[in-house]
This record gives sequence, structure tokens and C-alpha cells, in this order.
Amino acid sequence: MEAERNRRKQLLDTQAQVNVAEGHKQRVILESEGHLEAKSNEADAAFKTVVREAEARQKQSVMEASALAAQVEELARSIAKDKESILAEERQRALTALVELRRLDQLKAIAQSKSNSTYFFGDQAALGRANDAYNVDYAEHIKSSIQTPKLAAAAVAM
Repeated sequence: MEAERNRRKQLLDTQAQVNVAEGHKQRVILESEGHLEAKSNEADAAFKTVVREAEARQKQSVMEASALAAQVEELARSIAKDKESILAEERQRALTALVELRRLDQLKAIAQSKSNSTYFFGDQAALGRANDAYNVDYAEHIKSSIQTPKLAAAAVAM
């Protein structure tokens, strides 16, 4: 009877250990599946974020291009002789003027920045080969800087 009780106890203990091991195994499997699902959700979220950002940039580019086209058209209409029939040459002049305005805005931003290490390589204006509007301004600036010392010297001589 004692032996039978010990045998049943041992059988129940063994069964309990098997159940604990099975429970541990299930817990590890479920944790692993949970981590896998979490990683999958994170990857899906990252993918959707990238796609949405790309779509937003694309829409922004289309809107900016549309706005630029409207600006060119409006400026070309304002400089055109015939307001109803705008020539390609007038559109080109309008586009050139807008590009120059943007370029001047960028140069202004550079000039106002706290950085003192801005370098221009291949700047056509410095070589005297930029478009005419900038060259005239640059030439006037150089001319006035040369004339100022001459005027000062002439005033001293009088």
C-alpha cells in the first residue's frame, strides 16, 4: 500500500512537472509570437509612414509646380503686349525673372545667416557671365565702390 501510494505520488509529481514544462513551453511560444507580431506591426507602421510621407511630398511638389506655373503665367501676362495671347518668349522672360528672384532670396538668406563659411564655386556672376539683371546690379555696385573713393579724394582736394 505504501509502495502504491509512492508510485501514484511519483506519477502525479511527474505529471505535474510535465504540465509545468508544457506551460513554460507555451509561455515561451506565445511570447515569441507576440514579439513577432509586434515587430510586424512596427514594420507595417514604418512602411505606411514612409508611403504617406512620399505621397505628401509628391502632392506638395505638384502643388508647388502648379503655383509656379501660375506665377509664370501671371507674370508673363503682365509683361505681354497682348494680354490674351502670351508668347513663349514672354513666358521665358517671366520664368527667368522668377528664378532670379528666388536666387536673390537665397543669397539674402545666406548673407543673413550666422555662418561665415559660405563658398560659391562656379558662380557665373563672379565671372561676368550671369544673366543681365544680376550683372547690371553687380556692375553698379563695383562702379559705386570705385567712385566713392574718387569723390572723397576730389572733396579733399577742393
